[in-house]
Amino acid sequence: MSILNHQRIAITGQSGIRITGSLKKFIEAKQREYKRNDINIVFGYYKVEEDMEKIFSGIDAADESIDFVQNPDKMTEILNLPYVEIKSYWDKALIGIIKRIEQSEHQLEEFHQIKISFIAFHSVFYHKRTNEYLSCVNHQLLPKLNLSKIITLIDDIFDIHTRLQKPRGLFYRNYQCSSEDLILDLMTIQDWRAKEVMISRYLTQQLNNETSVKGSVEFYVFAVKHPYICLENLIRGKPSAYLSHPISEVRRLEKKKEMKLVSELKEQMKVSTQELSDEFATFLPTTIDEFRIVVMSKLPKRLPKNKGLLKRKVKGQLGKEDVFYNVLLKRWDEELYLNPRDILYEYSGFSGIDRLWVEKITRNMECGTSTLLKALRSRISDQVTVRDYILVEQSKTLIVFRPIFNGNISGGVEEENEYFAQLAPYKLIEKAGEKNVYIYCPKADILKLIGNNFNAQLKHCITNKIFTCEDYSKQLKKDHLEEMYSKIAKAESMDVVDKNGLLNILESILINHYNVFYSNFESLKQSHPFLKISSPLPTKKTPLSGTEETIRKRYLDSIFLKEFLESFEPFYKYKRAKFIIPEETSNFKSFFAEISKTISQLH
Repeated sequence: MSILNHQRIAITGQSGIRITGSLKKFIEAKQREYKRNDINIVFGYYKVEEDMEKIFSGIDAADESIDFVQNPDKMTEILNLPYVEIKSYWDKALIGIIKRIEQSEHQLEEFHQIKISFIAFHSVFYHKRTNEYLSCVNHQLLPKLNLSKIITLIDDIFDIHTRLQKPRGLFYRNYQCSSEDLILDLMTIQDWRAKEVMISRYLTQQLNNETSVKGSVEFYVFAVKHPYICLENLIRGKPSAYLSHPISEVRRLEKKKEMKLVSELKEQMKVSTQELSDEFATFLPTTIDEFRIVVMSKLPKRLPKNKGLLKRKVKGQLGKEDVFYNVLLKRWDEELYLNPRDILYEYSGFSGIDRLWVEKITRNMECGTSTLLKALRSRISDQVTVRDYILVEQSKTLIVFRPIFNGNISGGVEEENEYFAQLAPYKLIEKAGEKNVYIYCPKADILKLIGNNFNAQLKHCITNKIFTCEDYSKQLKKDHLEEMYSKIAKAESMDVVDKNGLLNILESILINHYNVFYSNFESLKQSHPFLKISSPLPTKKTPLSGTEETIRKRYLDSIFLKEFLESFEPFYKYKRAKFIIPEETSNFKSFFAEISKTISQLH
């Protein structure tokens, strides 16, 4: 580990994250490791609020021999003071910390040791009694810290709420409160976190405006459920990377109990993060996982008077309304966080069930609770997008992993990709030209996407009577269509290189489909009795009819080309962009070998 100079890193974050516990655990583990390996690096930890309490209590903050435990009541007393007086305590605390860091660094230089100092503070205070947000950071004093980074720690709102509900916590109540009160607590935590990120980001911008070298202070949002190696790589100055991967499709498969595909993806994700951690500080989207509130559609108690309307409408469309329940879906990698090791996160005790969240859906959900849960879920959804954009912004490399997993385009991955592609042309970030893109898209996923799209287009043609169906009241059997498609796909050589290659494959599959279909119509009719061509059967060499040309056009102009391929076109603007489509899914390790090779050439 090579760090040439002392580093001073500001750590911000809201209450309930347990910043002190997280960082001290990290420091102790790394200090032991460095000692074993004769690495001359020492860590220091300083907390502004702790020193504020000491000064307020008349204790010498510089005297480390005093056994001092922070007291939430003391901080409440301080926050009840006039704003100008609160700021004076903040200033005194920071001035003392700067002095102690400078003295320590000077002493360590005599022993040729380098110090990494973490200075923790809340960039925003929340005063529960007045429902007020306060920021006491002194913009003129902060530059004297000579920071290299500002890192804002974040955690799931459910974990933070659990910690802050404990005795002497900010949201502790010694009485039975309503579900509505608890939901409003979660909304407050959301709002507080957003302000903490906003102010910390603003402070970074102000510092960079004042420093002689523009952009010398880096800003990161960092979920505490990231492993130690990610924080260590940030400190070491390794390039940052965002691992973009599907989430919703995995949850859909879990709901359908199709665990084989889920296990395959998650095992690959595990290997992926291990491989990437050697080269990058890798940010993972699932280290915050809050979009888990269960919502179901059901008929309201009061139906329209004319119940006959129900029979004339498509089933499931009329009269249904969304009901939001106080039940959470299972968290991504839940087992990993029950007994956390080598990660900053400290187990909060939240298991998905508490005074608000229950294990199973109850028959009756109060209207007020459902309405608030709807609002909470909507706000979570909005924050997911904004937070992921920040993670993409702070990453020099984008790793796109299986964007069409199980043959379904991931909307979230697509949005992250598009945002990343927007950054360089408009120079929204420093050194945008150094951005790298790697897209891993197994051939099996592409085949499944083509198959899904083919089935959808075929169903569209039958529904709109481009094809005729012997029995319109029967739903098309998806397995029949997939079986037909798989027979065709297996006979094809799927050597995918670029967009034109994909177009050729689509066209060849379609032509081959007609050839096979026309020459074996009678046998196919036996296995697929629901299909019947509306026009006379042509011979194998007969040109396509107008109806067939319509099908071909619909197929080739489908969502596959418009929304998937075109969304990746901006990546080809990057000289080092890689679009890797391996022969088999099992070859995904070669993807990381390619990344490592490129990175080694760049550094």
